[in-house]
Amino acid sequence: MFAFVVRRVVVSFFIVLASTALMYVLVALSGNPLKDLLEYNGPGREARIAARTAALNLDVPIPGRYVLWLAEVGRCVFPGGDGCTLVIAATVLALLLGVVTGVVTALRQYSTFDYSVTFIAFLCFSLPVFWVSTLLKQYIAIDLNTWLQDPQLTYASISLIGLAAGVIWAVVIGGDARRRLVVAAVAAAATSGTLILLLNVGWFRAPALGIGGIAVSSLVAAFLWSALFAGLRPRTRSVLYASLATAVAGTVTVALAALFAGAGSAEVAATLAATDWAPAATPRTPSTTRPRPSRGRSPSAQTTVVAPVQSPPVPPALTSCRPEGKTTVTLAWFVGPPVAVTVAVRTAVSAAASASRRSAAHGPA
Repeated sequence: MFAFVVRRVVVSFFIVLASTALMYVLVALSGNPLKDLLEYNGPGREARIAARTAALNLDVPIPGRYVLWLAEVGRCVFPGGDGCTLVIAATVLALLLGVVTGVVTALRQYSTFDYSVTFIAFLCFSLPVFWVSTLLKQYIAIDLNTWLQDPQLTYASISLIGLAAGVIWAVVIGGDARRRLVVAAVAAAATSGTLILLLNVGWFRAPALGIGGIAVSSLVAAFLWSALFAGLRPRTRSVLYASLATAVAGTVTVALAALFAGAGSAEVAATLAATDWAPAATPRTPSTTRPRPSRGRSPSAQTTVVAPVQSPPVPPALTSCRPEGKTTVTLAWFVGPPVAVTVAVRTAVSAAASASRRSAAHGPA
């Protein structure tokens, strides 16, 4: 088995090498990268041509350029490269989405969710990659970042987003018509309310999660994973309980990590050491500085207004989302699904064994 795996890996390596070499040569011969500059008659024409030639290594033959391209790819393959983080993140995300979607559709075979996922998968496979990448670059990388500079949504847009979320969750959760209507209504209301709240508090301008936000998001993630993998039925309550326990454990771990681990503990210790917690000492800090003209002074003179602080500052590790807060995401989204799947499979096996015993007990002698 080991020899078979090694042989397939070696063969796959040479296949990838040959295919990339063929594609690189075809792309290099498909056009002249200097065509637009050769037609340009303005000032600095020669300097621009020389700069692009040096940037793209056009003075090197195509085989040499391919070797240089392989060297750039090697920087991505080995950890620490410029694009290594992006490639690893994309690969992990693709694996998670693929495995989770495959497991859920297998558990709900021939359901509306199964047919919807199959249709979306065939649609995505049939779309040209370069066209999809252009759309993602335009609407996600450019338009979304532009919107985040001044995040605003009309009530009509919020309502449409809420309705779309309701339809999606109704399809995902499934069930009879009444249950789907209830799920759609609850999901639409929750999505719309959450968007309105986040817009009003300015969360999109400075996104952060405290312990409360981490706890809420973990519990919601646990509930959704349980609904996806096992459904919300009385016999699958053990799945829900296991997922909720995982979310609680993740939240407690994040709280402890924020207090005692890494940079969080150092910041907490520095804050506790620099803060006077005695009730008699009322800390005061300068607030806004505004011009206040008076007699005998220039109108441009400024006076600093000192405003009392009502309560001592809370350690920053408890009020913002620190790097160690990613532990919650790991526990809620990565540890939760295996736990839910394990308990779901165990519940299904137990139910099947119980059904077999009942049928054997009530069957013909």
